[in-house]
Amino acid sequence: MKNLFKRKILPTVFAILMLAATPAIAFADNEDGSAITASVTKSADVSTVAPGGEVSYTINVNITGDNEDDLLYGVLVKDELPVGLEYVQGSLECKDAIDDLKAEASFTEGVLTAQLYNISENGDSKEYNVFPGQSITFTYRAKADTGLVDGKILTNTAVVTSDTSDAAKELDSSAVSVTVTAPDKESPSDKSTLDESPKCGDNFLLGWFLELIGIFA
Repeated sequence: MKNLFKRKILPTVFAILMLAATPAIAFADNEDGSAITASVTKSADVSTVAPGGEVSYTINVNITGDNEDDLLYGVLVKDELPVGLEYVQGSLECKDAIDDLKAEASFTEGVLTAQLYNISENGDSKEYNVFPGQSITFTYRAKADTGLVDGKILTNTAVVTSDTSDAAKELDSSAVSVTVTAPDKESPSDKSTLDESPKCGDNFLLGWFLELIGIFA
């Protein structure tokens, strides 16, 4: 009886338990190892900026994945301006959205925050998920402080995260730098002897005579 239990009954019970656990294990692996993700690229329209000048930034977010039925939840884009740059009010735009991807975007205290979402099929609610093939572009302008010194480097980073797991997970980031270039001080132009000599008025003849001497000297 003991041998029967060891050779047949025990292996059978073990096999049943493994089969029962397999779906749960496969689901967990599929959830954590999903190929869907979000990538971000950021660029500036200039590489240098003068104190008081403006920089125009562009941020592109793309959702990629192998399975069109996969969903990525709670995708958030953040971009914090460095000290020395100030957001130009009203310049933030969301455009070039593919597959009707939308965003709740705002600039508060120098930080861009954009929550991505889709409209439900019946059109009456927002669904905070995205799927492969979607993308969206953000643009905005920032003004450099007038007191910035020549050579200062202003760097800021756009970050995209997702709260698919228990905690927000960084999926990608993209940084761009702009260097402050203060305009050269205007140097006084060299004035010729002719320019400095008297021209007219009370000393017209004297001025003319000095110019003549200077020419033939």
